[in-house]
Amino acid sequence: MRMWTAGLWVGLTVLSAGVALAVEPFAETPQETAMCSAYMYGGRDKAFKVKTEGEDWIHMHHYCDCVRYRYRALRKISDKYAFKYDLGVAIGGCDYVLDKTSKGFYMRPKVLVDKGRAQRMLGSTGPAARSFLEAIQMNRSEVSAYLELAETQKGMGQGSQALETLLQGVRNNPDAMALQQRYREMGGKEAFPEPAAKAVPPPAPAPAESSQAPQNETPAAEARQEKPREPDEAKPQEPSLTGCRFCPPETVKRKWEDSFKGKSE
Repeated sequence: MRMWTAGLWVGLTVLSAGVALAVEPFAETPQETAMCSAYMYGGRDKAFKVKTEGEDWIHMHHYCDCVRYRYRALRKISDKYAFKYDLGVAIGGCDYVLDKTSKGFYMRPKVLVDKGRAQRMLGSTGPAARSFLEAIQMNRSEVSAYLELAETQKGMGQGSQALETLLQGVRNNPDAMALQQRYREMGGKEAFPEPAAKAVPPPAPAPAESSQAPQNETPAAEARQEKPREPDEAKPQEPSLTGCRFCPPETVKRKWEDSFKGKSE
């Protein structure tokens, strides 16, 4: 009887542990919620982002899955099955966002970078490099994409390509110290290139000219001739005192004198 009871207890313990293991990946901890809020929403929430920046943010909670499952995989690196499972969920979360959001959504490069990180951890270096490259093509200011692509290229034995990637990153982001530092750490000695020219906005279009000239329009040659300025007869000017540049007009001076006389009386 005791043996049966002990066996039952062990079986229930194993079963409950299995259930907990199965449920754990879908449970979001308060720490993960805070991380996602800071990482994606800048301390705001999804409702605020949807209201102020568009409907693409409706799908961004899947990006949170992409980020947090990658961090979970790091904690389970000794368990290859759990490690691969979490990375698969992470990649799937990024793919969902990339599939549902519009092509011009400004967060897509960041999603591609995190997808590439998970792919590289899984050993898929080729797809990871393509994800980083696509992020750069979308946004040349995405510094993390250059860094991750260079690391991936170096791991594939492509040291010269890695240095070229970092140089291109510096050219497009001349103030990014992380790119310059990593370039030197990889043995780069070439001088940093000149910053890429920034796109100059086109000038505002000139107002369209009417194809028909007005009937009373003067010729251009006559319009350019400056005519003498005629005095304004409707508004005569008050004469000023001779030899006094800053003195008031006579009418104002008389008012002042009258007011002074009133006070003295």
